[in-house]
Amino acid sequence: MYAPNVSMLLKGRVAAIGLAAGLATLAANGDSGAQPAPGPAPAQPDYARAKQLYDSATAAFDKGQWSDAERDFGAAAKIMAEVG
Repeated sequence: MYAPNVSMLLKGRVAAIGLAAGLATLAANGDSGAQPAPGPAPAQPDYARAKQLYDSATAAFDKGQWSDAERDFGAAAKIMAEVG
């Protein structure tokens, strides 16, 4: 009968274990070094609307219309806060 070469069997098993360990490490880390696709560009603030609200708030303030001025100044500030 043919007796298998023990050395050859061990080398094959070591290679299989090494390959399995390498693939498991790659699967666990999953980092291929590729960069993710860029997302959509952020929307630009509506500067024209902010100016319009600011002007409206200033006019309301000058007339003593405090609640209207507060509302419009707040809305303009909210738009400008989106800048950065």
